[in-house]
Amino acid sequence: MDAHEYYEKMADEYDAKTTSGFDAEFMPNVVALFKKHNITEGAILDVMCGTGLLADNLGKNFSYTGIDLSGKMLVHAVSRGYTIHEGDALSILKKIPDNSFDHVLCIGGMLWIAEGMELWQHMLRIARKSITATPEAVTPIVKAMESLVPNTKLHDHSNLDYGKLTDDYMFSAWTNPKTGIRVQARMIFLQK
Repeated sequence: MDAHEYYEKMADEYDAKTTSGFDAEFMPNVVALFKKHNITEGAILDVMCGTGLLADNLGKNFSYTGIDLSGKMLVHAVSRGYTIHEGDALSILKKIPDNSFDHVLCIGGMLWIAEGMELWQHMLRIARKSITATPEAVTPIVKAMESLVPNTKLHDHSNLDYGKLTDDYMFSAWTNPKTGIRVQARMIFLQK
């Protein structure tokens, strides 16, 4: 099983696992960041959007476009009002014109992509107003998750130099289901 198959298999239970099983803290941090910077509307590109939980958290004043590898996850995103692109995130991002979206986010997905800086560069190019990402710290404990998703390698982009950022801090992101230990992520935000 690879990452695509893993998410296809868990698509219908993803929302419940994210909020209770993994005790994920991504969305409260994104909501607080948008509130802090008075971001209340605009066109959002949600990279590796999963089921589109971002829409439930940020509300209806935004339009949402999502990219994800899992068609089954995207079915849920469509039910939340997303326009979708199914496939490899980097391949799709390469085709999106410069300055196409107000806000570009990648929340909880960077660890699945080897080319973290390339992803960031595309996000910078595509965003008109802001970029938000949450690269997780892939410690040995997080690496243990690779056994849950065979044929997959997790990538740590939390120590990359993303340049001058508007906000940059570490937070307790989610609980590793295999170990019960909290996983740290870096919240990086750039307002243009």
